[in-house]
Amino acid sequence: MIQEGTSFKFSNIISKGENTFWAGSNTSISYCAVVETAVDSATLCLPEKEPAEGIQKPFKDALVSPNKSTVTGKVAKVSPLHMRMQGTLPVKALLLKDVTAKAKVCLFGDNASSNYARGDVVQVAAVFPKTFQNQKQLTTSPISKCQFLSDMPEIIINQDDEETADPDFEEPLDVEEMHEITLTDFMDVDNYKCCSAKACRQKKYQGGKCPICNRTDSIMFSFRVNFLYSTEKEKDKK
Repeated sequence: MIQEGTSFKFSNIISKGENTFWAGSNTSISYCAVVETAVDSATLCLPEKEPAEGIQKPFKDALVSPNKSTVTGKVAKVSPLHMRMQGTLPVKALLLKDVTAKAKVCLFGDNASSNYARGDVVQVAAVFPKTFQNQKQLTTSPISKCQFLSDMPEIIINQDDEETADPDFEEPLDVEEMHEITLTDFMDVDNYKCCSAKACRQKKYQGGKCPICNRTDSIMFSFRVNFLYSTEKEKDKK
């Protein structure tokens, strides 16, 4: 009988991604000598028992995990606060470091509105990996929560930890002087259904449902327009 605390040898198993294997009809299972491991079984969960916010993982694992994770790190750099969706959605990025790696973590809404500083220790729940400009990063989800923790002296922030070429961390340039424009032509209009749930932030429906909450009964629509315009100095700009 397979149970916690016993050791087994598996032959001819099938790899199904990160830390996942399937025992098929050709797999043989046999008892073996006790295998010593430093992994705490209390930190491991079967996929169906994982909490919605994900289990605690180091950055090196969270950046490649197919599931949500909870991560903890020390702030190396904080991006300026940006406003998206017509100024209704606060967005901020943190460059966090733990003992395994550094990671950019993107925050939205109330999580982005909080004040963060270099050296703060922050735990962020329910993050998932995403690729931006060919770089792996972590992005929060609608159920994500951030909380400040006590200092972790084993994580040391050096000056080079703050260095990043990511444009999200650049200070915004001075706003250029506004000019009057004249619309000269509409190129195309894309009208689409989107989710009306606040947490989904008007996500575009895919396959007849919201890709985040799977809602199908939204009556909200949005649209994207490409047009040409002219100013005093330029004509037919897209």
